[in-house]
Amino acid sequence: CDFKTALRWLDANFAGPGVFNEKQRLIAKAFRPPQRCDANLPRIRQYLCLRRRIPRHAVNALLKSGRLYADRLNNAVFPMLGKKAEIVGAELRGTGAAKWRGMSPGSRKSLGAFIVNSRKSRKMILCESAIDAVSAFILHPWCVAVSTSGVSADPTWLPNVLSKGFEVFCGFDSDETGERFARKMMRLHPSVIRLRPRLKDWNDVLKKRMA
Repeated sequence: CDFKTALRWLDANFAGPGVFNEKQRLIAKAFRPPQRCDANLPRIRQYLCLRRRIPRHAVNALLKSGRLYADRLNNAVFPMLGKKAEIVGAELRGTGAAKWRGMSPGSRKSLGAFIVNSRKSRKMILCESAIDAVSAFILHPWCVAVSTSGVSADPTWLPNVLSKGFEVFCGFDSDETGERFARKMMRLHPSVIRLRPRLKDWNDVLKKRMA
């Protein structure tokens, strides 16, 4: 059975204080934007500008527009926007020594995405992460760069984008996973074009250019 049916069956047959019903589960997973902490902005700027080699003017533009901020745990927060610019989730990127990335609890990838755009462009590059989307936009300023927040061959919003006449490029990583999901996406949506980073990902390409 599917997940929701399984939850209902468990709730009906093993009801007790340790079992969440479906309504409780949805409430528990409701999205709450990470709390902004401007005191941690210097660390976020240092991470993105020095370690990720994203130009300072681009970082400042993201901060000014609200498409980037710092939380109290020193994560870089990249809000995901849905219809009417509603925030429906957020990508998180750790700025410590250990590599870490994740999603803010309750984020709904089906309802929106992190976007960096040239408003007049009808060309869109799909990337695996917000940092890759920012990097791809710097490298290809003619595009709208969108993060799929991980590899996804068939984002729920992609058919709508294609129906509006966008020329869509799959810019997933140049590794086994990225190639596999890119091929699947192009089978599902034949008009999608593969745009392969020359290195593993778009941020690697940007770092080499900025070195």
